[in-house]
Amino acid sequence: MTKSSFSFSTILGRCLRICWVLCKTAMVLLCFAVLCILFGLWFIYSHFHCTSINQIVFHAVYLDTAQLLAYGWQIGMVLLLGALLTYLIYRRPILWVLIPTIALWVWSPMKYLQVSTIPEDKYISPLKQIKLSLQHTDIYRHLQVPAVRKISEPKNLILIFAESMETTFAEPDWGENLIPFLSRLVAENTSFGGYQSVNGTNWTMASHVSTLCGIPLRMQLRDRLGTQSKHFLPHAVCVPDLLSQLGYKTVFVKGAYLEFVGTRRFVEEHHFDEEWGRDELIQARYATQADIGMPEFGVNDSALFSFLRKRLTDVSRQGQPFFFAITTLDTHFPHGFVDESCPVKYHDTRDAIKCSDKFIYDFVRWCQQQPFAKDTIIVIVGDHLMMNSSDIYPLLDDRPQRETNSVLISPQKHVPQRMYKAHSQMDLAPTLLDLLGVSDSYQLGLGTSLFREDKTWVEKL
Repeated sequence: MTKSSFSFSTILGRCLRICWVLCKTAMVLLCFAVLCILFGLWFIYSHFHCTSINQIVFHAVYLDTAQLLAYGWQIGMVLLLGALLTYLIYRRPILWVLIPTIALWVWSPMKYLQVSTIPEDKYISPLKQIKLSLQHTDIYRHLQVPAVRKISEPKNLILIFAESMETTFAEPDWGENLIPFLSRLVAENTSFGGYQSVNGTNWTMASHVSTLCGIPLRMQLRDRLGTQSKHFLPHAVCVPDLLSQLGYKTVFVKGAYLEFVGTRRFVEEHHFDEEWGRDELIQARYATQADIGMPEFGVNDSALFSFLRKRLTDVSRQGQPFFFAITTLDTHFPHGFVDESCPVKYHDTRDAIKCSDKFIYDFVRWCQQQPFAKDTIIVIVGDHLMMNSSDIYPLLDDRPQRETNSVLISPQKHVPQRMYKAHSQMDLAPTLLDLLGVSDSYQLGLGTSLFREDKTWVEKL
């Protein structure tokens, strides 16, 4: 009896010890994972200054091997910090670690992250953000796909995404107009006021998606439109998809490398006939390593526009309408890049802004002198507002009304005008189709043409 009891208690004790070890191991692993996620989010925000959890998730999903290697030591530090705090939790009372961990959350930049579809400049507490993000919305039931029609005299379209370019740079309190040439184009042509920066449209890839497809780059669209790491919104209908149906030659040109956050997959899945990025430009000898102005990004604007002049000349001689989507790079955070042909005055991003302003203007004037000019519409849009990781952001932070540039240059003579309509980047997609006259519908995705009286979602909400 005693021997049996002893054996039973021994077995029970060993089982309890095993369970305790397994529970403790699970707690340690969970603690390590949570701490790594917290430190990882803190690092991503402090390094890239992402403005939303949505943006961080998309960057994480489409992170490629080259990017992982480029930030290898930072990732190692995140894992090391996670392991160190996990060890302290394992060896010391948990209260001693909870206090600094909570302090890290309260004081870290993560408290400014946005997870709901609201303007990025409105602060909402993290708990309320999570509550808003979990609320049901039926807004995506209103996605529109217009029918397109062939017209006898189709117009070409050149769309220029001007990196971080906003109307704020023309304000007099800078001491001078930093974008005098874009201001001249605005004065001579049609432009729109009333832009609002909406979550899911306010970084470069999100701007591409919203401007071309009329939808925000939001995780809520994952199931509906098929966003996975191997595909990029394959079921979305975008401007290049529709123009391809009409026989347009579609070309995507960007100085940065195309693997970044799924750009290549998006371009390939949405009927761009040609795709040009940093590696393609160098391989085809349109650019060299010396033309990479910012090593972490890609080919500078001077080499980019030089290539565009050659490629546009060739494509325009092929006898079919064309659509070029172009993204500049020199004004990218944190400091921008100033070409050697441009003067240096401020020794910060303002010099890059002035330089890019002149490059864009010279390219537009060159286009207007070409044989294809009479059949070509040129649209210039700032892809998003200057981000808070820029060295000039302290000069922008307290400005009440910041808007991206939007200039519509048509070959038809018309009265220059500044039109006001509350809108987001999504409304540019149907506006482009409206400009080309290829659709009777004034909507695409969640966007509404800015030339029509129909209310945009920004106006409705």
